[in-house]
Amino acid sequence: MKPPARLIAALLTALVLAVTTACGGPDQSSDQCRAPGTVKIGSGATGGLYFALAGRLTELLHDACISATTITGSAAGFFRDGADVVITQTDQAYAAVSGTGGQGFQPGERFDYATLAVGWDNAGMIVTRQSTPIGKVGDLTPEDVIGVSTQAAADAGAEIFRMHGVSPRMTVIEDYEQTITALRQGQITAILRPVAHPLADFVRTHRDTPLRAVAFDADVLRAELAQAFPDYSLTTVRAGTYEFLTTDYPTWSRKTVVVARKDLNPDVAAEIVRTLYERAGELAAAVPYAKDFTLDTVEAALPSVRVPFHAGAVRYFAEHGVDVPAA
Repeated sequence: MKPPARLIAALLTALVLAVTTACGGPDQSSDQCRAPGTVKIGSGATGGLYFALAGRLTELLHDACISATTITGSAAGFFRDGADVVITQTDQAYAAVSGTGGQGFQPGERFDYATLAVGWDNAGMIVTRQSTPIGKVGDLTPEDVIGVSTQAAADAGAEIFRMHGVSPRMTVIEDYEQTITALRQGQITAILRPVAHPLADFVRTHRDTPLRAVAFDADVLRAELAQAFPDYSLTTVRAGTYEFLTTDYPTWSRKTVVVARKDLNPDVAAEIVRTLYERAGELAAAVPYAKDFTLDTVEAALPSVRVPFHAGAVRYFAEHGVDVPAA
């Protein structure tokens, strides 16, 4: 945080807006174009959080005469198809630009994208039935089975368990209803989900299958997470987020990020960033987690955001007293 720079930037912005409005220039509610353009936004599966976020974002961008359309599919597919903007997470964004492979990319695949914005946490949580004796990760044995939704989550989970000195088996079950059925029937011991919290599925499941959170070791995460997962950060799911969570839950997280092609017009890029941060309240009407599009979030997340920022984003953040690395 740099309070003086932030304060000066805010005062200058307020002055510019006042002068612009007084002179009859465009403001947030006007129909005049600030950055006309056309963009395709890759948002993930229909009905998901990123799809809802992209849908509301396209509506708000219309105010700046940006014609935006939402496309669905896989994140890796968005990069391969050259989507102008992609909503994804820190580790997948880095895999897309680095050529290292993984996260749906082949080794050597590399795409020219840069970060626009950083949003909410997707925090890892393990839940099991309250009737089991397992309270912490260290209680897990090689006979225990952890249900995850993707192979990438299985790979990451296995490494995090290794840090804790345990090696439960991992099994991929994509459908949540099948996952919770397997938990109820004792076919799996616990469920691992790196998600935005509260997760409605956990809330609903707890009503008829009482859950318990399985605790990570905060000391282990502090000592080893950054080296093993540079795109992850430490976070805490607060007590009371769920009825079954009575104490704070230290864990790990991947941030939601919005990235764009490096050749996207900087004016259009800056307008997208402005909309995400200055109209976050309106975005939150569609996706409550969008309230985390704040300047403080960006500054705190910089160590885990390895994809440098687009020229339009660099310009926007500089105007608001935040220094970000330029692509």
